[in-house]
Amino acid sequence: MRASGQTVTPVFEGWYRNPDGTYSLFFGYLNRNAEEVLEIPVGPHNFIEPGGPNRGQPTHFAPRRHWGVFAVQVPSDFGDRRVVWTLVVRGQTFSIPGSLKRGWQIDALEGEAGT
Repeated sequence: MRASGQTVTPVFEGWYRNPDGTYSLFFGYLNRNAEEVLEIPVGPHNFIEPGGPNRGQPTHFAPRRHWGVFAVQVPSDFGDRRVVWTLVVRGQTFSIPGSLKRGWQIDALEGEAGT
């Protein structure tokens, strides 16, 4: 891992069902820099679709890996749709879809991702 000059990639970490029947999709990120903090404001280089561009994603990216940074709440009838978080860093585009696919269900932890 280099001190600076590297990229940041979004990470989908899984989903859980909320008590009201809706779902929360959890995301984190990997800043490949050991020291450099990146600022990527919400907009054409940091957005979520559909329903974006701002769904609570970070704009301040501290070095290394960060888990459970934010959650996107989706309705109970979300089905097989996807939420996609896109970051454009140093001219490179990184997109990660979040969905309710089996095998990605996680346990909800109180206090995680601002909940």
